[in-house]
Amino acid sequence: MAEIIEKVRNEEFLLDEANGDISRGTVSLKSGSKYISGSVLIAVGATYEQFTDAALTADADADVVILARHTDATGGVKKAGVIRHHAAVKKDFLIVAATGATLATAVAALEKKQIAVRATV
Repeated sequence: MAEIIEKVRNEEFLLDEANGDISRGTVSLKSGSKYISGSVLIAVGATYEQFTDAALTADADADVVILARHTDATGGVKKAGVIRHHAAVKKDFLIVAATGATLATAVAALEKKQIAVRATV
């Protein structure tokens, strides 16, 4: 029997958010990539891209958010929904760049925006 591996679901990282849409926002994703729900993103210029420590070092005040739904931006810049602040998320479901990023640095940046990052069991 073939083994089936389930992919991460949209917003699976989210534990709780503020009432209404206060936790949410919309950003423009940098073209050229497919982004997965739970990706930690950072503002670089006019668009957002996968979080890296270098991007945060270059601009300590850069906006840091979490992508809410899988989004394909391979064909160009694309708008996407994000979690901006006042939320609780599962640490194990957050995604940072494969190279040049540490989850601890991303978590610290998110916590400054009142996004509580919780360990899950």
